[in-house]
Amino acid sequence: MPEEPPDDVLAYQHRLTQLNDADLDHDHALLQQVLTDPDELVSDAAITQHLDRVARERHTAAAFTAWVEDHLDALPAGTHRRRRAEQWRTYKQLLDNPAQPLDLDVVDDWTQHRLAEGSHEPSQLWDLSRAGRTRRIRAQAHQRLLRVQHDNASTSTSTEVLQRLANTGLTRQIRTTAQQRLDALSR
Repeated sequence: MPEEPPDDVLAYQHRLTQLNDADLDHDHALLQQVLTDPDELVSDAAITQHLDRVARERHTAAAFTAWVEDHLDALPAGTHRRRRAEQWRTYKQLLDNPAQPLDLDVVDDWTQHRLAEGSHEPSQLWDLSRAGRTRRIRAQAHQRLLRVQHDNASTSTSTEVLQRLANTGLTRQIRTTAQQRLDALSR
């Protein structure tokens, strides 16, 4: 017979179920209730998961920021929850404003990783592929850039980025792949 999960796991699952069932426009009281959980780790983890759900469902920076502003009492300064809210806000602002310069010294690893996964902006992906903080981020951004380039093969921006990659890509493979895609576009 399977062993019963520990009490903290059961409490976390219960809190997460409550939050997942909540209407995002009327979840404030429930968040306050979750905050009263005697196990701070359980409440922090459940609220962080809920915050990630809110970020996925509030597609624009403005909509997400409005939710965060309404729930600041559940996201006190200095907590992991507040830091994650700020990361999501930065990510969404960069997606909403792709022309905004990407300052990789300020954008943390988590946000760089999310941008490398989700950005459709060639200039952001180019910057991340050249100077992302980790090798994983750079490789992810490079792969995403190639997919975006392929999807947008008819735009001049795509051609410009491919030419930059073909001339100054970090590795021979990047330069070769970019050149092959340029050759395919010119046919």
